[in-house]
Amino acid sequence: MRAAGVGPHTRRVARRVTSPALIGRANELKAAHDAASSAKAGRARIVLLAGDAGIGKTRLIGELCARARQGGMLAAVGGCIQLGEASLAYAPLVQVLRELRRQLGAETFGALLGPGAAPVGVLLGDARAAPSDVGAGALFEHLLAFFGRLGAHQPALLVFEDMHWADPSTRDLVAFLGRNLREAAVTLMLT
Repeated sequence: MRAAGVGPHTRRVARRVTSPALIGRANELKAAHDAASSAKAGRARIVLLAGDAGIGKTRLIGELCARARQGGMLAAVGGCIQLGEASLAYAPLVQVLRELRRQLGAETFGALLGPGAAPVGVLLGDARAAPSDVGAGALFEHLLAFFGRLGAHQPALLVFEDMHWADPSTRDLVAFLGRNLREAAVTLMLT
């Protein structure tokens, strides 16, 4: 007698096993933590965490975010999304902004957005934000100012995962922040 669903033609499902302890990544975690902690001193950092698929970058980011939060920082993660031949514009930014709004509360988040509330609200699908003809340059300036106010409010670790799938708009934003994000208490980590 066989149990239902078990037989020679039954497909086996691989299960992912995740350890509660991060094993064998102490040096990488320390380097990433040191970079993220520089935000607490008001020094902006942009860090690239690279490695082969499946090597544990996402697991390392999860541990890093948990430690950052325990240390009093905001931590938010967003990922690039590839849909066939196209990528979703600003996908990691939108996820990060949603998570920041959840952590900060809508009122504080809105106050920190300041004059950028309308163009950023459009990205977030805010029905109250009127669609604007703000170009990428103006949007980037609003985001740069927001990140400055965000870091002044509370140091932050922002993560954009899977940058190899990033759309051109996201890549342009990262290049802009790389040139202009200087004094904000924000670390932007890219995988």
